[in-house]
Amino acid sequence: MVKNKIIRQFIPPILYRKNIWKRGIACFLLRLYGLLRGKNKGCLFYGELLKQLEKFPELSILFPEEKIKKHYVYEPMRDSQDNPDLYLTQIRFYQVYRYLKKYYPVIFDAQTSVLDVGATSGVLLEACGKKGTGVNMNKECVVFMKRKGIQAVRGNAEDLKFEDSSFDFVFCFQTFEHCPNPIKVLNELGRVARKKVFLSIPYRNTTQLYNIKYWMDLKRRSWKEEDVKNVDCHIFEFSTDDFKNILSHTNLKYETNFPINYFDNNSFANKLLNLCYGSYFNFFVLSPNMLNDL
Repeated sequence: MVKNKIIRQFIPPILYRKNIWKRGIACFLLRLYGLLRGKNKGCLFYGELLKQLEKFPELSILFPEEKIKKHYVYEPMRDSQDNPDLYLTQIRFYQVYRYLKKYYPVIFDAQTSVLDVGATSGVLLEACGKKGTGVNMNKECVVFMKRKGIQAVRGNAEDLKFEDSSFDFVFCFQTFEHCPNPIKVLNELGRVARKKVFLSIPYRNTTQLYNIKYWMDLKRRSWKEEDVKNVDCHIFEFSTDDFKNILSHTNLKYETNFPINYFDNNSFANKLLNLCYGSYFNFFVLSPNMLNDL
């Protein structure tokens, strides 16, 4: 294994990473498919996103546009063909909802307790029939959730003010990459969870470490934000293998992970779109291991 890693340092990734080959072929085929349809691949992608809203009526009921537009509370939600964040966010939440409904229906029972670390609008808690608890370090998000009747507290993921095993399930979606001390965060999630921790991070083939200026400039330019907060910028974006390595230093055990695809793989076009565009969301199922004295 070590020998292979050393050899790969001197070989371009395209020569040994199957997913790069698959994506390249998928994008080529998608362009051909688009030519036959008289559309470019970006237009195909946007059009298929809209079809998802029609295909799953429940999606628009649970995660309607008017709610999702306010999801970031004080940040704008991009909504264009080039940056269809509105539809991607609706679909992402719905895919998570479907997964939980299918494999963990107990979450939807009234007596089951759920903590959502990094919750901004509480939209997933609402879809699960929960009135709490959401945690965010930004006052604006806590006030927003409280106004909706959701129990919300201001807090830091690195130091959760709850007793051990306080919640049956813990959510932490697209929050981990904002935290400067990832191992502390994971240990806190594992400490307060009784049954499972569900966590998502950006889907990366190789781990990324960002200069804060990059994200500041990106948010001002692409999101049109005038006052960018440090806590809204990404620090680490871990590959699956590196994330698993970090887990070995925590009180959490890896169970499974998968990309949250935007489309079901039930048509040739959707398979190509999933491969070509790829998922930005890497979903992990983790279990607390309180016997692990690390």
